[in-house]
Amino acid sequence: MYQGWKECPRCGIEVKNDEGYCPECGWVFYNKRCPRCGKYIPDYAKICFDCGWYFYWEREIGEDDEDYYEYDSYEYYEEDDEPVEDYPDMLEFWNSELGTDFEDENELGQYLDDLGY
Repeated sequence: MYQGWKECPRCGIEVKNDEGYCPECGWVFYNKRCPRCGKYIPDYAKICFDCGWYFYWEREIGEDDEDYYEYDSYEYYEEDDEPVEDYPDMLEFWNSELGTDFEDENELGQYLDDLGY
């Protein structure tokens, strides 16, 4: 495992890469940022402590993640495949998928945001 050093942004001392916090000042090295509220949270957290956002992905995709670059595992759309249903707008699509009857896009957006989409 690579053992390097990083600098604490608060006090400036060098800390080992695998340390989760600075031993000098207590700064916590966060790995994730909540897309809803912008707060930094630890990598192990599945739910944002501030706003309740649910991180539905299981792990982070890093620069050296080999599985991410294996495009052969994806199913591609064929030219002769017909779409299941043709929706004129996304409001109708989500109402059909969720079984709801939202008429306002903003109300639907807030509902989808709460679900984590």
